This record gives sequence, C-alpha cells and structure tokens, in this order.
Amino acid sequence: MIIAGYDKDIFFHPIYKAIKEYYVNNKNKVVNMMIARPFSPYHLFLPLNEALLFYKDPVDCRLRLCLPKIAHKEIFALAHDKQNHFGIAKTYDRMVTNYFVPHLLRTLKLYISRCPQCAVNRTLRDKPHGLLKPIESKQIPFPTLSIDFILALPPSR
Repeated sequence: MIIAGYDKDIFFHPIYKAIKEYYVNNKNKVVNMMIARPFSPYHLFLPLNEALLFYKDPVDCRLRLCLPKIAHKEIFALAHDKQNHFGIAKTYDRMVTNYFVPHLLRTLKLYISRCPQCAVNRTLRDKPHGLLKPIESKQIPFPTLSIDFILALPPSR
C-alpha cells in the first residue's frame, strides 16, 4: 500500500520518480541497499520493484519512512486509536521519530479532532452552564417598543 501510494501522492511522486531515474543511470552509487541523489535528504531503499522512500533528518541523521497520503489513516489509527487515544503531543512524538509526513502536526491535529471516541471522552474545560432565566413580560400589550437601525446595507437589485 505504501509503495503503490508513492505513484499517486502529490508530494512524494516527483521525488520517488527522480531518485528511480537517478538509480538507473548511477547503479554504482548504491550504499547499503540505498541510493540518494546528491544533496537530497531523500533516500530510496532497494530493490527497485519494492523501493521504499526514506527521509534523512538533518538534525539527528535518522532515516524516517515517508508515508504517502493514502497510508495516513491506517498509520494514524495504529499510532493513536490502538495506543489508548493519547493526545496530539504523545502521538506526534511517537510518529515523528520513525515516519515523515509533510505537515505531520497539522494532519495529526485534524485526525485527532475528528476522532469520535476522543470527542466523547474529552474533558470539558469551561465552567458549568447556569440555569435558564426566563424573561418576565408585563401583562399589558406593547409595554416596550424597540427599533433596530441597520446601516451600510448593499443596494438592492
């Protein structure tokens, strides 16, 4: 699913295609079953018919698996739903060490905000709502008149 997703992914398809083409012309540059274009943080793990794309983190030089959009839901479910529905910070920390997703934090926030189980179990942080206070009206008709002035309306057609 991940390998097939690279061909359909808007972000990873050009990178995946470029490294494959580079490999065809530079087969002697393979190191530890991986090939990368010069000055590129992306590496292709071979064999070519089952090649996985990895991102080499410039901070800690760790290789992180690039996840195409088609695999997000399944991987997020494993990291969030199957792991006790932890919050954004814990799920992000768990994922960022091994996976590379463009805009991971934003995508993960969206996924967790739409999680039905988290919505049910979420702790409410606002004050308890007060009792209803009915509006008292006088027994005589039209005790108060009010006029609303609406300004700057667009011209009618």
